[in-house]
Amino acid sequence: MQVNYLSHLLLVLKLLPIMKQSVDPADARVIFVSSRMESWRGEFNLANIQGQLSYDRTKFYSMSKLYMVRLLLFIKFSHSI
Repeated sequence: MQVNYLSHLLLVLKLLPIMKQSVDPADARVIFVSSRMESWRGEFNLANIQGQLSYDRTKFYSMSKLYMVRLLLFIKFSHSI
C-alpha cells in the first residue's frame, strides 16, 4: 500500500502548493496513470489497511488503485486543479 498509494499521495500534496503558485495555475496538471484494477476487487477496508487481518496481493493492488482514483477526485473537487 505504501508504494502504490501513499508515496503518490505525499508527492501530490507536496506539489500542490508549488503548482498553485506557478505562472499560470490554470495550466497546472496532476496526471495519474492507473489500471482498471480498481473496479475488479477494490474496496475500502480501513480496519485492514495494512493487511494485518488478511492479505491477498491482488486485492491489495486493486485497493491501491481504488485509492488513487479517490485521491484524484479529492484533488479535483477540493483544490480546483
